[in-house]
Amino acid sequence: MHEKKGVSEHIEVIISFTIFLTFVVFLLIFVNPIEKTKEKTQYLDITEKTIMQELQTDLTTFSITIEPTIISGITSCFCFDYPTPEKVTAKDEENINTNAGTFGNTICVNPTQTTAGANKKHYKLSFSTEFTENPGTCTGPITTGGTDTTLNPGDYTLGVRNEYKKISKTQLISLNNSYNTNYQNLRSNLALKNNFNIIIKTTEGEQIAYGKIKEPKETDIIAKEIPIEILDSEGTITPAIMNLQVWE
Repeated sequence: MHEKKGVSEHIEVIISFTIFLTFVVFLLIFVNPIEKTKEKTQYLDITEKTIMQELQTDLTTFSITIEPTIISGITSCFCFDYPTPEKVTAKDEENINTNAGTFGNTICVNPTQTTAGANKKHYKLSFSTEFTENPGTCTGPITTGGTDTTLNPGDYTLGVRNEYKKISKTQLISLNNSYNTNYQNLRSNLALKNNFNIIIKTTEGEQIAYGKIKEPKETDIIAKEIPIEILDSEGTITPAIMNLQVWE
């Protein structure tokens, strides 16, 4: 009797283990939480890449220093040859905006003055399609019918050219408007299979963009915070955080 009882208990253990193993295999094949998590992470990566490509704009910067004897004699804007397809903004050595514009293959900048009334000689120039140029009183070089001083190559020195990727404020506003007026159309244009929310705030807490069609309470949502820098039409760069939430 004891032997039969022992055999019976072994059979029950084997049957229980078989049922448990079958259940685990079922979960791995038909539910597979690892694959589901991996798939949602891929959705997040693809959505981040797509939106960043949609919002990014190029920014190029370099400095210009005018020789003291030259800058002291300039009474209008100064111009120098530099072909660029993009628009320009300029700031002086104290980071104060000044008027600047492109005239064909020439850039002209309105010099600012020190408290003593002398022209400042250092300027930082930025170039981007995001900008709205403000040439002010600059009319272009004399050689092309303008009234501004044309610099010779020995009259100035250009600094190191730097190139960046920033978030276009214009594109960001456009995407936010599209999200809130026709989300499904935007999602189709971005060729995204998954849904997404996008919320952007400056590091000071000011909300810049808000697009949300679903509250992130369910476990199927995966999210990420992405540091970004937003470039506006005047050349100001604002650090911000993009909160991106995705689900199927």
